[in-house]
Amino acid sequence: MTQLDGIKLTRRAFGKGVAAAAAVGAGLATARPTVAAAATRSPYYGVAFSYGNLDPRTTTTLENLAPLGIGGARIGFCWAQVEAIQGQFTWSGYDALVTKMYNLGLAIHGQITFTTTWNTTGPASLGPAQQEHYPPADDNSWSQWVTMLVKRYKGAVRTWELWNEPDLLPFWPGTPSQYAQLLAVTYSAVKSADPTARFATGGLALAGDPSYYNPNFLQQILTDPNYPATPNFDVVSFHTYGALTETRNKVSYIRTQLANHGVSNRQLWVTEIGYPSDATVQPESGYQNGPQSQAQWLTDMLPQVRQLGVSHLLWFDGYDMVASSSTNPPDLFSTDGLYDSNLNPRPAVSALQSLIASGR
Repeated sequence: MTQLDGIKLTRRAFGKGVAAAAAVGAGLATARPTVAAAATRSPYYGVAFSYGNLDPRTTTTLENLAPLGIGGARIGFCWAQVEAIQGQFTWSGYDALVTKMYNLGLAIHGQITFTTTWNTTGPASLGPAQQEHYPPADDNSWSQWVTMLVKRYKGAVRTWELWNEPDLLPFWPGTPSQYAQLLAVTYSAVKSADPTARFATGGLALAGDPSYYNPNFLQQILTDPNYPATPNFDVVSFHTYGALTETRNKVSYIRTQLANHGVSNRQLWVTEIGYPSDATVQPESGYQNGPQSQAQWLTDMLPQVRQLGVSHLLWFDGYDMVASSSTNPPDLFSTDGLYDSNLNPRPAVSALQSLIASGR
């Protein structure tokens, strides 16, 4: 199959562009992957990438992991990377990545992030990265972007997620009500563009520094008086990096909130789970011996989380975005890749392969 056409669109050509994108999506849906499927393809385990997923290392990592049996991967589709200048669209980077993932036979989980500097409620005094975390200024422009995105990759991307950790102030400086509104707008756009797609809430942290973590975020969006979230998602996405007890508590909290509001039938996905490979920041007793302990934590933890009734677990990160030596001291997220920043595999790669092969 040839690479997707990296056409550029303007807002005047919106209708024509959507039609072209839909044709591309239809081609993906009917084409056969050119890479043989892994002997054992896990329906549970995959990998999640950070927002720099257009880095060439992402493609190499996927090529390395797909034959080991991972079922899918999460990638972030950043609006500012497609339409940095209003009305000018460049899709080539995402076209190439989606084509590669589809040809590898991977299920694609698309994370829709964030706004742009020309459509944000963020103060002009902030830098672009901070401005883009604020809610959009114009929901219609946002809806058009989502519609184009979903139509373009229909047939390849089957699940869409809105935002990243919106219960943390650095990622969502808006209010829960603003998120509930954007959830409704985005759900409508996604389902109109692809009625078969699943739609997930942004991956909730459900933990963090009390100065920027909102522990009531999920309850507040479920009970929002203007845009109650209950009809506007199929999946609750959340993240977990702690002990099994902490993860149990998160699952219990989510299930209680869903039951209290009549939507207990929704799936739970862990779209980020991970553990550092650097012994100096490994927090769990019994898992503090460097890369081998990271691999053992993966082996022990993932099946237990799966037994809690979680449908999918995505390891974060596929690779370290930066060399560990550049983060001094290392933090919990700088050395949690299956591969280091030079794509040298850690023991966690073999551990994940063995876990998938075992069916646990």
